[in-house]
Amino acid sequence: LNNGKKPTTQPLTVSDTQYDLRDSFFTSPYPHPSYIILDENLVVTSKSVGPCCGYVSYYDCTDDVALGLDETLTKEIYAVYDRQIDALVAVEETTTTTTTTTAAASMAAVDTTTTTTTPATISNIFDQPSTVTCQSTTWSDWSQCSKTCGDGGIQFRYALNSELPVEKRPCPLTLPSCPEQCVPEFGLSFEAKVIVSSGLDSPRDLAFHPTPGLHLGKRSEGRDFNPDEGEELWVVNGNSHDVTIVASLGTRAQQTISRKDRGYYHYMNNVTALSFNTVKGSGRNVDQDTFNYFAVCNDNLNDYLGSKEPNYFMGPTLYDTDTTSPNKAGKKNTVNRLGEDCSGDSADQCFFLHADMLHES
Repeated sequence: LNNGKKPTTQPLTVSDTQYDLRDSFFTSPYPHPSYIILDENLVVTSKSVGPCCGYVSYYDCTDDVALGLDETLTKEIYAVYDRQIDALVAVEETTTTTTTTTAAASMAAVDTTTTTTTPATISNIFDQPSTVTCQSTTWSDWSQCSKTCGDGGIQFRYALNSELPVEKRPCPLTLPSCPEQCVPEFGLSFEAKVIVSSGLDSPRDLAFHPTPGLHLGKRSEGRDFNPDEGEELWVVNGNSHDVTIVASLGTRAQQTISRKDRGYYHYMNNVTALSFNTVKGSGRNVDQDTFNYFAVCNDNLNDYLGSKEPNYFMGPTLYDTDTTSPNKAGKKNTVNRLGEDCSGDSADQCFFLHADMLHES
C-alpha cells in the first residue's frame, strides 16, 4: 500500500488511484470487514467483522458477546507489537572476559561474567512505571486543504503526545471559485411522462438500474417479470425504509415490487438518496468489479428506529444487485428471513444483503 512508503505520522492519508486499499481490505476472507489491522509496512495482518454481525435483532447480541471484540483486537494488536519488539531487541547472551595481570607473578586472573538480556514485549513494557513525561514538539506537515475551490476550507497537522495534539488553520492558498451547483432551469417548456406506480411511501430519490432484469430476473418472490421489456426504475422510500422497483417501466408488463434490507433499522433507515455504479468495462477482476452496485444514504443517527440510544455509527450502505448472472456464483446478495440465499425461483420474501457500510461518515 501507499507505493511502499511507510507512514511517519497518524492519521495516514494515502492515494488509492490503483485501488490497492479495496483489493487489500475488501477481499476474502472478509469482503466487508469492520476492523483491519496493519503493521508498520502497511501489510494487513488481521481482518474481522464485529462480534454482533449476523444477529437479526439488536438485543440478541449480549454485552458478553459484544465485549469479545476487546479481547480479539487486543490479541491481534499485541501480536504485531511483540513481533516488532522482538525484531528490535534480540536475546543477547554476552560473555565478558576481563583479564587482570599481576605485576609480581605475571599471572593472568580470569573473571568470567554472563549477562542475559530478556526480550522486551508490550506486556512487560506496560508493566514498568514511567518516569519520563513524554511531550513532542515535532509536528507533521500540514494536510491538504479540505476544499479544492473557494476558500479552501481548513488544514490540519498533528503532534504525538502533545497537550494539543491537533492544530488547524484556514487554508492559505488562493483557489479558483467553486462551480455553480444549482440545477439549470428547464426553460420555457419541456415534455414529461407520468408513470403511476404503487408501493411508494415518502419517496426521496430515484435512479434507473444500468442492467434491467439483473436483480429480479424472470421470477422473484413467486412472481413473473419481463426483464427484456422497458427500463427498470428504483425509488427509495423514507417512511417504509425500502426500495420500490418498477420493472418494465412504461410498458404493458410494468409491475412494482418493494424490497428492503433484513437489517433495515440500521442499513436502510430513513433513506434519502440512492445511486448506481454505471461504469461498465472497468477492467477490474470480476470479484472486485462493482458495476451494477448501488448505494443509499440514511438520515438517521443509528437509533434502530428509536429502540436504542443514538450514535454516529452510520453512513452510506453499499449493495450488489446481481442475483442472476454467472458472476453471482458464490455471492449471497439477497436472503430470506432465515438468512438463506433467496435468488432464483424462490417464493420467499427476499431482502437485500449489504456488501459494505461506511460507518461514522
